[in-house]
Amino acid sequence: MFLLKIAVLFFLSLNIFASDNYIDSLTLTKIKKLVQKEEEIALAYKKYIFEKGTNKDDNTLITVEKLRNLNYLPKGFSLTDPFGRQLTIIANNKINAFTTTDATLKLNLYDYYYSNYYRTNTKAPLSINKGDIEIILSSDEKYKVEHKDMIALNKADAKNKVSGQGGYYLDEKGVLHWYDKDGKYKFSITNDLLVDQSVTVLNENGTITSSFLDLVQDKNFMYAGEKILRENDDSVDQYLNTNKNLVDLNPTKSVGKTVIRFSNSGGALIINGNIYTWGNNSKKSVSIGKNTYTNESGNIGSGNPIINTMVNTKAMIYDDTKTIPYTNNFNTKKFFSSPIRPNFIDLFTEDSHGTCGISLKSELYCGGQDILENNYISFDNYTKGSLLNMEYLYRSTFFNGITNKAKAIIALDNTYLVLSRGNTDTVDGYRLYYWGKDNNQGWAGTGNNTESNVFIPTVYSEIRFKDITYTLSPSYRKILGLDTEGNLFIWGLTSGTTCTNGDINYCRSTKIGSDANFTTIASGRENFLATDNSGNFYKISTAGVISKVEDIIKGYTSYNQTDDARILSVDFSRKVGELSQSSAGTGIVWVNSKNQLKGDYQISSGNDDLFENTILKIQWKEIKVIGDDNAMCGIDVNDQMYCWGNMVNSSGTGLILPLFNANLHDESKDYLLFEKTNSLTTMTSGDWVNNSKYYIKYPTYIGGFNYEFIFK
Repeated sequence: MFLLKIAVLFFLSLNIFASDNYIDSLTLTKIKKLVQKEEEIALAYKKYIFEKGTNKDDNTLITVEKLRNLNYLPKGFSLTDPFGRQLTIIANNKINAFTTTDATLKLNLYDYYYSNYYRTNTKAPLSINKGDIEIILSSDEKYKVEHKDMIALNKADAKNKVSGQGGYYLDEKGVLHWYDKDGKYKFSITNDLLVDQSVTVLNENGTITSSFLDLVQDKNFMYAGEKILRENDDSVDQYLNTNKNLVDLNPTKSVGKTVIRFSNSGGALIINGNIYTWGNNSKKSVSIGKNTYTNESGNIGSGNPIINTMVNTKAMIYDDTKTIPYTNNFNTKKFFSSPIRPNFIDLFTEDSHGTCGISLKSELYCGGQDILENNYISFDNYTKGSLLNMEYLYRSTFFNGITNKAKAIIALDNTYLVLSRGNTDTVDGYRLYYWGKDNNQGWAGTGNNTESNVFIPTVYSEIRFKDITYTLSPSYRKILGLDTEGNLFIWGLTSGTTCTNGDINYCRSTKIGSDANFTTIASGRENFLATDNSGNFYKISTAGVISKVEDIIKGYTSYNQTDDARILSVDFSRKVGELSQSSAGTGIVWVNSKNQLKGDYQISSGNDDLFENTILKIQWKEIKVIGDDNAMCGIDVNDQMYCWGNMVNSSGTGLILPLFNANLHDESKDYLLFEKTNSLTTMTSGDWVNNSKYYIKYPTYIGGFNYEFIFK
């Protein structure tokens, strides 16, 4: 009897266990079906947004029933879940989650319903009975939901979606196309931003155009790393969004201008917005971290530290939208090649002053001992007297591109000059600011030369300038300014003179009388060059005398009325008989419409057939005189640079042209740093030597300069 009772109890327990297993299995099946139905609803919801550009129907949130009726869900799709609960789409792209107090049900929910392992288009709540099921939307679907009021399903209605702006047309493929208020197509949003040819993305200086900014503002589709593709006839222009600006990815284009400037003891150039310098580094105008060197004897050199190769400047990074520690972190780690580094469009360099650049944002950056410590103004992140990292380029607190926008900078003796305009300025042109320890030569243009210790940028003249420049030879130095009306102004004192009314030694900017309407000015060694609105070239002497280049070249036997009717490039040189004289030269060099170089380009007397034949064989495009003894550099039609003449100045304190080609010097004697006089390494050998250092006897291709330069 006892054994019979045990058997009955065992049989009953097996039935109860089987019943529990059956209940758990049935519940799990229902939960799986519930997840499946939520996934189907999410997929239908996403498809509806993709095709309609909204999550609403008649201004109310789309329902599960509506999705079924519109065939986004399978026919016969039940509006309730397997537990008899109504399935509902709620706000914020969610589905109401299943909840229960049943302990057995909870256990199965933990294992399946609250796991994302079985979900693709939905996301489970973080915990049981807390939160709802999130429908996972792509960035495109989110954008359509957030901007649904801008979207129309036909082109005709798109232009009226946003008052005064236009709207999106959503095509059958789910792509958004923006049409302006006049119904004209402007751009499409795909993985990349596709822009119509009628939209100009960047200005010539590399900044974003105001029309493009107006077009994309408040639409919230721009992101860092996004590509912008712009139709351009048979090609496509490409740009990269760095979140702060747009970078031009077109291989034939550069950021801003490609500028080169030769000084008396070195030089600098801008390539793709970066400044590179070389030459005399006594005032830390080259970014190598020091201005001392070890000579070939192993001792500390006592001469001038000269850098004979190009060095990229180290411009400090400032991000005004971030915190100071953020930008300090970039600078501490020396991320000087960061995509958010400043890009430059103009520069000034001179070994006794330093190096300065004007950025795309019209900010003034400067570095070097003179401007940071002697003729100083305030620069962000530099403390006067610290003497630390003086070779870096720092942003001016005054000419910061926001309150005051810089256009150009030059420095002469102890006077610095900047063309700038305020952000609220409504008058065309730029005002002339000055500062410095003294104004002995009248460079400030105030009418006096007695100002001293002016360390705040100060304006005197009300003239609105378009540009300023100066003659490069110290013995014939003047400043020339071009105003917005096409007039020329000249000022400055020659050595040993005083401010005098009635002659050219004015300390105040003085207008030069002329009927021409001038459009550009440029520096020469001993004269200025200007062009008018008809494309004619003019020579402007330091005495303020204007001569038409067309009239000057007619006096040369090589002049040809047809070939020389149009001139491509001009500069002023010395005739062969003037090479050793102290007075100003009267020579000229020019490139004509046949790409021929003509004029006084010789560097020695006597006939040299090889020299002349070399000049004739090159098709020239541009010419620049870079030394008082007719050292020159020219660019050919293939943007290749050729130079000839003495590339070390007369005092041996600087190197005008950096070294590139091994055939110009003995590599066994190639030192990065070298000093003047007898310790100056001979940079040429054999037939190249002409009792000088680094003397290039014939026009020679200089590697590393294959750009369409603007000579400054």
